[in-house]
Amino acid sequence: MAIASLLKHAGEYALKKRLDDELNMEQFDVDQEYMKLVIQFGFVVVFSGACRLASIAALLNNIFEFHLDSNKLLRASARPRAVAVADIAPWGLMMEVLGVVGVVSNCGLLLLTAPTLDAYVPEFLEVSRVDSHTWAIGTLLLLVIIEHVLVALRVFIQYTVPDVPKDVRMQIDDEMMRENHRVRLQALNDMSKQGVIISPDSFSGPASEWPSLEGKRRRKKSFIFF
Repeated sequence: MAIASLLKHAGEYALKKRLDDELNMEQFDVDQEYMKLVIQFGFVVVFSGACRLASIAALLNNIFEFHLDSNKLLRASARPRAVAVADIAPWGLMMEVLGVVGVVSNCGLLLLTAPTLDAYVPEFLEVSRVDSHTWAIGTLLLLVIIEHVLVALRVFIQYTVPDVPKDVRMQIDDEMMRENHRVRLQALNDMSKQGVIISPDSFSGPASEWPSLEGKRRRKKSFIFF
């Protein structure tokens, strides 16, 4: 009994010490982690034309960063407070802006560093610059057109490809419908136990007979767009 009591007190002391140590840990800075990701994303997107190995370097860095951040989050810092939010708010907007800036920046780098573009413009659009280098006005117009096409394509994909797939959205609606029916059925049962008179119209049948979206999904024809 003495040994069991000693082991019990030792376990309680170890647990208390562990809780005290975790309580005194440095808080995990979520904003700092988001800022690092956005800065890295900006360098890769905006200057990928100048440094073509930036994407590979960022990929290797993120592989190691994943394990390091996991260890820091679980063992080296206090766990952040969970907050329910709809999205990542300003960080997502920053990434969208950087995406547009990256298109413009890479088109500009292509204009300044790609001599082969001169072959695609007529000769009458070429004029001489002050430093005697050939400057193709047609090249500039070509790059402006490419930039507008890429930005328009990005906006088109952003608004046509849903963030949540249609099948997942239908499953969410189905689950919400069933949950609402369950709450309503529970309320009717509680009212019945209290002796409240319930009209037949207020009861819509058992949950198994509640209209499900599964049948609609089965009846729908699948289409694949290439």
